[in-house]
Parts: sequence; C-alpha cells; structure tokens
Amino acid sequence: MTGRLRLVVAQTAPVRGEPEVNVAAMQATLDELDGEGPTLVAFPELATTGYGLGSRTAELALVEGDPPPLRTGEHQVAIFGYPESAADGRIYNAAGAVAGTRWTHRYRKCFLPTYGSFDEGRFFAPGHAGPDVFDVSGWSVAAIVCEDLWHPSLTYLAALRGADIVVALAAAPGRSP
Repeated sequence: MTGRLRLVVAQTAPVRGEPEVNVAAMQATLDELDGEGPTLVAFPELATTGYGLGSRTAELALVEGDPPPLRTGEHQVAIFGYPESAADGRIYNAAGAVAGTRWTHRYRKCFLPTYGSFDEGRFFAPGHAGPDVFDVSGWSVAAIVCEDLWHPSLTYLAALRGADIVVALAAAPGRSP
C-alpha cells in the first residue's frame, strides 16, 4: 500500500427491480464525492437492482462485456453488486469495480445461501474462482459478496494474493415490496 485512500461505504437502500433509479442514486453519490482525492466507494450487494428479484433476475442482469452503468471521477473507483448475465447463459451475483468508464475488476459470489428467506441458488449460478486483487491508488483490494465472508478460505486466498483491503458487499431481503 502506498499513500492515503479514502474508503466510503455507501449504505444505500436500492429499490427492488428499478435499476435506472438505483444507478442514478449511485451516480449522484459518486458525483458528490468527486474531487475528494483517492477514494474507493463501496455500494451494497445487488445495488443496481435491489435484493430478491426472483423471476426478474435474468431480465435485469447486466450483460458480461457491456460497458459499466456508472462513471467515476478521476481519482475514484466504485465497487458495487449487480446480477450478471454471462456468455455461458448463467446468471451470477457479481461485484464489479469501475474506474472512469471501464470495468477494472469482476467477482462472482461463490457461496449462495439457500436457507430461511434466502433462495439465491434458485436464481444464480455459483462463481468458481476466489477473489483476485486489483489496484486502487496503490492499495491492493479484493472484493467478495455477502455469504462469502462466512467462508474464511476466500479471505485467506485474498490475503495470499496480496490484498491490503477486503471489501465485502452485503444485502438481505427486505420486509417491504
């Protein structure tokens, strides 16, 4: 790690099934923070769509390879959760990092909860690669998603790969529609 890095945890409440509304709110947060120096802004799991989409998961997924829905300021990186439609036809619960107008990193959630009110295994495929490390202003960052934090092998793997920071994006089903 080199220099200073500001970490902003954007605890938002995404509107379920409204990606345009959610992305606009995320963009407003990034615009407000622009010019504050090297900053990593972390948004929640499935921040673009809200959690618990059910049968709308595939419909609202971002297509792998398409440009990111956000743009960051010159010294910003944003990391956020979204459903991803992969080239193989599977849908993943993913985390992506964006710098400027390009993707710099992607991670697919490995451990999908299927207990209690959680039914992710029904709508998402599990990722099969541990977290890679990416650079944010001289800091090595790894991202994981929610349930993955309960499996120490993934944070251990991130540490072995040189992560200075592990960001865990999380969300849960809400009680309102």
